[in-house]
Amino acid sequence: MKKIIISFLLCVVSLTASAQIKSLDLKGSLRSDLGLGAGLTFGVLEYVDFAPSFTYFFPSDGTAFSIDGDFHYNVVVNDRIELFPVLGASVYHRNYGHKADKTKFGLNAGAGIRYYLTDQVSLIGEAKYQFLFGGDGLDDPILNVGISLNL
Repeated sequence: MKKIIISFLLCVVSLTASAQIKSLDLKGSLRSDLGLGAGLTFGVLEYVDFAPSFTYFFPSDGTAFSIDGDFHYNVVVNDRIELFPVLGASVYHRNYGHKADKTKFGLNAGAGIRYYLTDQVSLIGEAKYQFLFGGDGLDDPILNVGISLNL
């Protein structure tokens, strides 16, 4: 498992090394709890983006966070709207306070929309499902809504 994770991380690093940063994304998330997150979007190919992000959730007991690395294939609808399917990997960590921690690896699948307010600012919305390996009931749909500062 460690070899797979290291190989995945090396692939991600090599992709982002040749990519340009397109935007800084700030978002609010709704999973089973509310969360706040931030991420970057890298232009990898003409229509393909890589979007790593970190989201901290606020459960009623303990703490939780998710680290995601998603790929988007941008479909330009017009000069203001882009639609994109989402496919990526994630690491979800949940601490229950008095109980043992759980860290699970998984896959993300979903879709999103980007609406350009100006050339520098856009609104983003994303709905995806986080499939966790051995999830123990931690699999959840995630709804992200936020603002993107285009660089």
